[in-house]
Amino acid sequence: MHPSVYIDEKDHWHEDFWYLIFPRRFDCWDRKKSDYNPDPIRLGGFNLHSIYAYSLDEEKLNNTPLNQRLLFKMGETQEAYTLCHKSLAHIFRDSGTRLITIAGFENAW
Repeated sequence: MHPSVYIDEKDHWHEDFWYLIFPRRFDCWDRKKSDYNPDPIRLGGFNLHSIYAYSLDEEKLNNTPLNQRLLFKMGETQEAYTLCHKSLAHIFRDSGTRLITIAGFENAW
């Protein structure tokens, strides 16, 4: 996380923002249970899929310590959505961020 300043169209400075950077993505979506386009695009050495409905890979999640998967960018997807653990959801909801559950993803658009 990096502190950041946002300057709006009226040249007003807003200094209470943070910029999140994710140096790596965490590929934890289940290829057997998710609904996705099986033909990925290849970009920068990565296969990027278009996902229509997510299901998470329980084995990968169980084998990854919680502190390493509290907040991450999804890997191997075109959209690379940011995911947060339910224990952090209140932080984002309190700021007015729209959150979508994995189960509700396919109906969110």
